[in-house]
Amino acid sequence: MSPSTRRTVLVSCATGSLVTGGCMASRSERQDTITLCDVSVHNRQEEPIEAEIRVLEGETIVAETAGEIEPATEDVVDGTETAVFDGLTVPDEDVPSEPGAYHVQMRIAGKEWRELRARDIAPKTEADHVTIDGKIERQQREETKRERRLTLGTVLHSDGCQSV
Repeated sequence: MSPSTRRTVLVSCATGSLVTGGCMASRSERQDTITLCDVSVHNRQEEPIEAEIRVLEGETIVAETAGEIEPATEDVVDGTETAVFDGLTVPDEDVPSEPGAYHVQMRIAGKEWRELRARDIAPKTEADHVTIDGKIERQQREETKRERRLTLGTVLHSDGCQSV
């Protein structure tokens, strides 16, 4: 297993946005494959939490990492108070560089695996480079009970992987 890598991300990170420009392959050329740019999960809660990430091609794990993610903190950026989220990221050298029919699994301590598959992402867009970003948040279940929830999102890049 690869050692965990910490990365902070400001609130301004856009999940689910499409970066336009560059050439795009046709859907028939891609055949539901993607190139992974970055795979990470970020903690938006007040307490630390354990998390795991796996990148699979078929049934084979091609990259994985696990570790504790620190709680969100406040920081002042250009005079504005901003939330900063600690994260767990699959190291760049472990993320496959070739296109493939990958699926990404993430989970937080005590919860089931959440998953995104290339076949679920690729048909929805002409972009073929993808960043997978998980967010750990609290979800209100009942009036007094708040439960941890992991949601997976994507940032789609039509002009190759760029620094996120």
